[in-house]
Amino acid sequence: MKGGLVIAATPALLSQLISCKEKDLTGAGLDLDRETLNKVVAEALSKGGDFAEVYLENRTSRNIIMEESKFKSGLYGISQGAGVRVIAGNKTGYAYTDDINLDNLLRAARVASYVAKEGGSVTPLNVNEESVLKMRVFLGDLDFYPELNNGRHLTLMDIGRIDLAQRTGLLRAVHKQKWGLVVAGASVRFRHRLKAFKRFRLHTRLVALDDRWFYFHQYTMRKAKIHSSALVRSGITSKQGLVPVKKVLDALGMSDWNPGMPKWVKAWADLENFGDSIHDQPPEHR
Repeated sequence: MKGGLVIAATPALLSQLISCKEKDLTGAGLDLDRETLNKVVAEALSKGGDFAEVYLENRTSRNIIMEESKFKSGLYGISQGAGVRVIAGNKTGYAYTDDINLDNLLRAARVASYVAKEGGSVTPLNVNEESVLKMRVFLGDLDFYPELNNGRHLTLMDIGRIDLAQRTGLLRAVHKQKWGLVVAGASVRFRHRLKAFKRFRLHTRLVALDDRWFYFHQYTMRKAKIHSSALVRSGITSKQGLVPVKKVLDALGMSDWNPGMPKWVKAWADLENFGDSIHDQPPEHR
């Protein structure tokens, strides 16, 4: 197992397997300071990328198999590494290293930047069109099984919305007005596993809006099969608070555009609003 360690446990090792403490497992290289990470991000964007992020991983896995209430076997694993992902238009570049130091991280940043930028220019989209990104499950995306981690589905969907915002001109308007992007709620369904190194496509479309929020439908697809899907409620913020959707559309020159509100989106939005009224109260008042 590259970059890690796997041990098959016998019953005599069961107590150690159960009692392993995280403080004993901290790997070297994970104490990188903000200045170092900023250097890596700057290198990743040096060729003109639109978005870059750095992943640091130090994961411990324990798997105990019981049969008829008796210990049968166990696995104990440690994996460590770092990855750099760069978005340039509708292209994604990724590079990974399992030896975490500044030189290797900068090298990974250069590789990821090169891969993303060599992919070609950005194709503009109308606000009612769909963004489709070609992606692959990399080492930094995996859980123990190994497959795309549930949380990574949402992280990659963030990238899908950024791509759509960039290609429709929304991101340009946000930067010009010094606004920000925020996610206020999401509902996700996981249907099928995405295994290590498998290619897939991420689809993103703006399907509805109201006075305050934009609603995005996103899903991952491989070989005509949807693997996960999400409905995400997002907004635009300023120093004064949430920016009204109409003001955002005015900035885009699309004041009269409205896709309507599908019934399934409205049902979810109503439920989210009801949930807000509950979660905003102290527990004793619910």
